Amino acid sequence: MLARITLISISLWLTACATQPQTDRLQAALYCDTYLIYEMCVKDVNRDGVADLMYFDDTREIFMVSNDYKGYREADLSDHRCQQPMGQQMQAVSSRLLRITGSTGFLQRMHIQNRLMMAYASYLPAINQCMGQGDVAANSDNAKNADPFGDDSFGEEAFY
Repeated sequence: MLARITLISISLWLTACATQPQTDRLQAALYCDTYLIYEMCVKDVNRDGVADLMYFDDTREIFMVSNDYKGYREADLSDHRCQQPMGQQMQAVSSRLLRITGSTGFLQRMHIQNRLMMAYASYLPAINQCMGQGDVAANSDNAKNADPFGDDSFGEEAFY
């Protein structure tokens, strides 16, 4: 009996020593950082380690969303007018952001950010087209209400 207990104890001890900690585990369900001039956040809604949406932190607008979470709503988030579906490459790179910790090195962070910018570049034509349409609409509304001569007083009211 003692031999069995010893054998089981040794087996469990060796198994515990052979088990490696999983270093690629999900570290956070939300990761925010500054990219270019924007503070952006990546969120894993169901905590499965896969990024589900990206949003601007200042406006709280979702600008990219995975197909599984299209139409997802949170009380403090709204849809950006040029929201884009998050493709597989963008989702994979964004998911890597969720694994960044305080011990993640500078070069590794830069590599992930560069990959993110490269993935984002594929969305630029659609985003620029959408943003341009919004600018045209805003400009045409402003043009209807604007003074055709603008402010051409050159500050002369200060002299009278």
